[in-house]
Amino acid sequence: MVFLVSRYFLGGASPNGFTSDFAAEQKGKYGILLKGGPGTGKSTLMRTVASMFADEEVTVYHCASDPRSLDAVVLEERGVFIADATAPHEMSTPLPYVTGELVDMAQALDPLVLVEKAATIKARSAENGALHQQCRSILTAVSAMQSISYEIGMQALQQEKLSAYAKRMSKRLMPKVSQRKGQSGQICYRQCSAITPQGDQLFLPPDYGVVLLRDSHHAAACNLIDALAAILTQSGVSCIASRCLTLPRMQPVHLLIPQCKLAILSEHMLGEKIPSPLTEISLKRFYDAEILRRQRTLHRFADQNATLLKARAVTVLQDALTVHDALETPYIEALKRDTLDDITVTVCETIRKRLQREYKMSVR
Repeated sequence: MVFLVSRYFLGGASPNGFTSDFAAEQKGKYGILLKGGPGTGKSTLMRTVASMFADEEVTVYHCASDPRSLDAVVLEERGVFIADATAPHEMSTPLPYVTGELVDMAQALDPLVLVEKAATIKARSAENGALHQQCRSILTAVSAMQSISYEIGMQALQQEKLSAYAKRMSKRLMPKVSQRKGQSGQICYRQCSAITPQGDQLFLPPDYGVVLLRDSHHAAACNLIDALAAILTQSGVSCIASRCLTLPRMQPVHLLIPQCKLAILSEHMLGEKIPSPLTEISLKRFYDAEILRRQRTLHRFADQNATLLKARAVTVLQDALTVHDALETPYIEALKRDTLDDITVTVCETIRKRLQREYKMSVR
């Protein structure tokens, strides 16, 4: 049976730099961690692994700074993941060959080619780092503007009315999912949307229905998603939450319910291509209209500036990607393809043998 590949971002840019829930979500899995600089074949290796095990359940994690590239691949049935473990998403394995192992991708490089271009490489690396620092500063300003809108929303939010609606909405969802009485469902955090050089980008399974939440203040949408996730997991239904990394406390703005193939999306961070909604819900009714009216000018100021600032952050990410592509060029030229192929074969064999060892231990 061929499974549909699930796609997410490993994490994304935030005021605090790159932020990700990936390492926490993969605890207990065996990690094959790839160490190596740009252009050393990490993404190519991961694509090969994903295709080699394409008849299994595979989850693919893209790079938010360059969605063309992969940051990780998880083989869900085997409990194994392979990930780029270099900055900005550094990872390590505390117990080598027990919890995971490191793979040095620099083995596949010809050092003589790189030594000749050392000065250029250092200059491009510094330029790329400066651009990402600039993006971080801009996102700090975006976060400040979004916080203003969110706090206005929280002041006006009618919590009891929203809570009652969340209960009614969850009851409508319950018949569509298989509940496990006496058991709690799990909620995991994965980035199905992120700020990228192409703007806000969303990954969503093509067979999912969509409930679109309209809410420019963010507060009602975030609180509704939190309430639904709590009710569903208490009823034994597992959910996937996706955060906005610039909102206060990095609030979840999207909720995926795999059992009923449904995505509940706030209008925040959807980009230009908003999926055709199964249902569209305006959340204005959950706010005190008079409080919103008094704060209308401030909200409009914050909302417009957040939009302008985010557009600037996207432009900086585009510049950073151009520099990163140039940074990769000498490494790609120095890459020994035969050695990369050998590393790939070794990694695939490690994955296969690991499953065989675990099977032998389970039948003893």
